[in-house]
Amino acid sequence: MRILRIEIDAFGKFNKFHLDLSEGLMIIYGSNEDGKTTLMDFIKLILYSKADNSRSLQNPRRKYIPFSGRSPAGALVVAQHNSRFIIQKSIGESPSKDRVKIINVKTGMEEPFRNMEAGQLLLGLDSEGFEQICFIENVGRMSAPVGFNAEEQSIANITGSGDKRISRHVVVKRLTDAKELLVSKNGKNGSLVEIREKLQDLKNEKAQIDVVFQKQAALTAEYESLMKLHQEQRKLKSKIEVFGMRDKTAKIEKLLAMIKESSKDHSMLSRPNIPADRMSEYLKRLQQASDEYLGTKKLMEQWTADETGYDGLSIVSEDDIRQYEALEQSKVGLEAEINALTQNESVGVPQSVLIPIYLLIAAGAVAAAIFFGFVWLSLLVMIPIMFVVSKGSRNSTANAKREVYINQLEDAHKQSMSILDKYRCRDTAELRERYIAWKAHSKNLETQSRLELKQNTASERFVAIADLYEPTKSPNSAQLLLDKLSAAFAGVEKRDDSINQLAEELGFDSVNPTDISARLAGMKIKLTSALSGENPEKMMKRWNSIKDVDFGQQLLELQKKIKTPEKTPDQLGNEIMETSETAEDMVKYYNALDTAITVLHDSSDELRSGFSTELNRRAGLILGALTDGVYDEMLVAKDYTLSIKDGSMYREFEYFSSGAIDQAYLALRLALSELTSGADESYPLLLDDALMQYDDERLTAALRILKKRSGQTILFTCHGHVAEAARSLGTPIINIHPSKRKTPILNTQTPV
Repeated sequence: MRILRIEIDAFGKFNKFHLDLSEGLMIIYGSNEDGKTTLMDFIKLILYSKADNSRSLQNPRRKYIPFSGRSPAGALVVAQHNSRFIIQKSIGESPSKDRVKIINVKTGMEEPFRNMEAGQLLLGLDSEGFEQICFIENVGRMSAPVGFNAEEQSIANITGSGDKRISRHVVVKRLTDAKELLVSKNGKNGSLVEIREKLQDLKNEKAQIDVVFQKQAALTAEYESLMKLHQEQRKLKSKIEVFGMRDKTAKIEKLLAMIKESSKDHSMLSRPNIPADRMSEYLKRLQQASDEYLGTKKLMEQWTADETGYDGLSIVSEDDIRQYEALEQSKVGLEAEINALTQNESVGVPQSVLIPIYLLIAAGAVAAAIFFGFVWLSLLVMIPIMFVVSKGSRNSTANAKREVYINQLEDAHKQSMSILDKYRCRDTAELRERYIAWKAHSKNLETQSRLELKQNTASERFVAIADLYEPTKSPNSAQLLLDKLSAAFAGVEKRDDSINQLAEELGFDSVNPTDISARLAGMKIKLTSALSGENPEKMMKRWNSIKDVDFGQQLLELQKKIKTPEKTPDQLGNEIMETSETAEDMVKYYNALDTAITVLHDSSDELRSGFSTELNRRAGLILGALTDGVYDEMLVAKDYTLSIKDGSMYREFEYFSSGAIDQAYLALRLALSELTSGADESYPLLLDDALMQYDDERLTAALRILKKRSGQTILFTCHGHVAEAARSLGTPIINIHPSKRKTPILNTQTPV
């Protein structure tokens, strides 16, 4: 498998970021805090949700919360064989909240993966396998026990257990510790020792309880004898009580006779359309109809007594009243208009006198003007003449309006008087009184009609309900029927009350003749059976001899003497069986641990003879290429100490520099990756600054080896000389500096 593209929607400091990757070796370069570790953790978190990221000091889900505040999400585009897949993931607070899709680009369909991780589906590796095979880190970052070099620890673990973090010695120690939890070294402590002791204690306890149960046998027999006497006492008491049933059976027979009579009365009262159980309801309806009829009748009689009659005058028309009111209002308005015109007339010398005077003055002025030649004087004289003429015109118009109003007022007065004459009224007040009297009489007529209708309806309803029982023609007949039925039904109800009281006294929940008869029959049978085959005198004598004995108290005292253990022999037997099975399982587990330790030693030797031999051979070839032939053979001893051939001698780790040990570790990891990769396709290899301690020559050699490696190899580094060396070999370099984050630079020409 190879990674073709990284797409980050939001993760840590990356936002809307993408990176295209190629086959073979390529370098991802950036300074500290540029995001190299973030990219590596993103790749692993996309492939494995439940992975424990050992390279992060914090949980990556919390560590890489996006700076933008968005939810972390992204995708990887990968190629496997001849297919491409898109792994999309929304990263939640926990693995259970992740949302993952694996889409086959060719088909466009989602790949089913159920509970598998994406890395398991596409690589065939779990998260730990991915760490061991596909990821190589700087060995110097690892911690090791005091006095033991980290490189030596990692190499020993890889060659011993296949996991750089777990040594064979640690596994053996864990198995040995598990054995000692079962049985300690001195054989005195441990869970297996404790379970064996518990088993022995249970066996001892069972032996003691068996003895106790034997001693209690006599007491148990006495207890059973007393129990038989106690049961005999109870049976005799029951039989003696049966004799008291004779009076009760007589009362029950009386109750049945009363029920029979009541049923007969109910049948006589009932009708085909009014069954006995509905008679009470029918009487209520009939009584309600009677009350309604008598109420309406009484109300009509009261109204008739209170009615005073009417004086016999003709009906007062509402149209005449409205017309009269309108005429009166019109008269008021006309009188106001006439008064207003009268006030506007001039007060002083009558106009008929002023006009001749003004005309004489005007004539004299005209003559003087003609004689003396003063034309302007004639014009001055014309002004008062024109005023007089115009005022006269206005006065004549007002007089005409007043005449019209006066005529209209006279017509309105005539019409209103004709209305008063029609109803023989002297004035407006008398007309209004006559109208109010007529309206009151009209309402009384309406009330009378409603009362008569209500009385007729109530009468018809009363007769109709009575007719349901027997033919009835009048309310009086219906009332007689009601009185007769009410009296008869009251007697029936009184008898029913007596029946209910007697039934309650006898302990019956309901008055059901069938149930009561069945109970009576049972009592008679019981009474007969109690007396049959028994000698009453002998039975009474036996009863008198034991009736006062308190067998219950004797049983209680005897029960106190019988000490019943908390556990029975059967219970202890079951517990012994379960404890024995648990002890056997522990023995099997102990033997399995012992076998596992032996097998681990044997398998380690076999691994060394097979896998380790090939691993050392390939690692030696790679180490030779890394050191330019200076060191070309490696040897991992039985105690997992690593030796490197120097000349003709194998020398142990402590005689070499840290750089040489780092190269040996890289050689082992590359050899392990080659051995575990499939024949048809190699695993991708991610290196986290694994070449930081190499000198220039060995750095170039390591880059050449990585460049020749089949499959995809991605080296993350923050060292410029490593990137420069890779550039000189024509290796693609991607610079993820923040200034180039939106569009990462693919650079093989210029120095970084």
